[in-house]
Amino acid sequence: MILPPAAGGAEFRGSPAKLLADAAAADKVIVGQFVGHGTHGGSGYLSQIEQPSRQWGRMPALAGADYGMNAERAPDLSAANEALIRHGKRGGLVTVSCHSWNPTHAGAAATANGKPNAMDLRPVDLWKLVDPATDTGKTWLRELDRIADGLKVLDRAGVKVLWRPFHEMNGAGFWWCNVTGGPPKWTPGNPADRRESFIALWRHMHDYFTRVRGLHNLTWVYSTEGSANSQYENQAAGNAHKAPLYYYPGDDVVDVVGVDYYGEGASVPGMADLRTLGKPVALTEFGSDDPTVDYAKHLGEIHRRNPNLAYVLFWDQKWSLTAHPGAQKLFQEHWAQSQRP
Repeated sequence: MILPPAAGGAEFRGSPAKLLADAAAADKVIVGQFVGHGTHGGSGYLSQIEQPSRQWGRMPALAGADYGMNAERAPDLSAANEALIRHGKRGGLVTVSCHSWNPTHAGAAATANGKPNAMDLRPVDLWKLVDPATDTGKTWLRELDRIADGLKVLDRAGVKVLWRPFHEMNGAGFWWCNVTGGPPKWTPGNPADRRESFIALWRHMHDYFTRVRGLHNLTWVYSTEGSANSQYENQAAGNAHKAPLYYYPGDDVVDVVGVDYYGEGASVPGMADLRTLGKPVALTEFGSDDPTVDYAKHLGEIHRRNPNLAYVLFWDQKWSLTAHPGAQKLFQEHWAQSQRP
C-alpha cells in the first residue's frame, strides 16, 4: 500500500515517556485509536484515522497496531509499519502490541477459528520459553525475532514505540495469562509459580530486545485487564493473582502502566494501585459495547474521576471512535490532545 506524503506537524516529538508524563502533569489526555491486527493495520489506519479525520478536523495523536493476527502465525507487517511510520513522521505517537500464537502447540485448538492463536489456552510452561535449549524456547526465539524485525523497521525510520507486550496478564484470555480459563486451578502447565515465570518471561524479552537485538526505540507498557482488577478490588480474598501489580516485572523494565477497560462506569478499576508506581498511567485499551455511548461524555467523566490520565487508546471495530457519537466533540475538549490531519 502506497500512502501519500504525510501532512501535520511535529506535535509529539521527543521521548514518549516524557510526553506522557508532561500530558498527565498538565491534566491532558492524549487521544489514540487502534487500527488493526497484522495485515489489517494499513487499511485500518485509512478507515479509522486518515479518512474520518477529514470530517473531524483533528486526528488521534496516537496510532496503535498489533503484530499478531488470529488467522496467521507470522503476518506481513509491511502495511502496518508503513502506516505507523506515516503517523510518526506527521508528529504522532505510535503504540504496538502483539497477540502472539501459542508457542507450545501447533495443532488445532478450541478457538474461534480452530487455530493455535493467542486465545489458545492450552497450558504453556513459561519457564521453557526463556530456555533456548528447549523446543518451546527455540520457537519463542523465532517469534521474538519476528517481532524485533518489525520493530527494527520502525526504529530505522526514527519512530519511537510504546511497546505493550503480554497485555491483560492478570486476566484469563490468552496463553500467557495467569489461568487457563475459569477459576484458578494450578496445574503442571500452569503452576503456582506463574508469577515468577511471567516476570522471567517479560525480563527475558526486555533483555533480548535491548541487548541482543539493539532496540532502543521502545517505551515499555505494562497493561492490566480491567475486569480482573475489578474482581480483585471487589473480593481480594482468593483473587490475589488478579491484582494489578501481581505480575509487575520491575521499575527497570516498565515505563508506563495502564488498564484495558471496556466498562461503562467512570471509576477505572486498578488505577489506584497503578498510580503508586509513580509512572504515567493510561487507558491502554478502551471502548464501549453500547453503540449509543457518547465518547466525549464518557471519556470526559472518566477524565474527571481519574486525573492525570496520560493517554487513551480506543480499540477498533465496534469500540472505535468512528462507531460511536461524540468523536468530533471529543477533539474539541481542551483536555483532549490530538493533532492536525
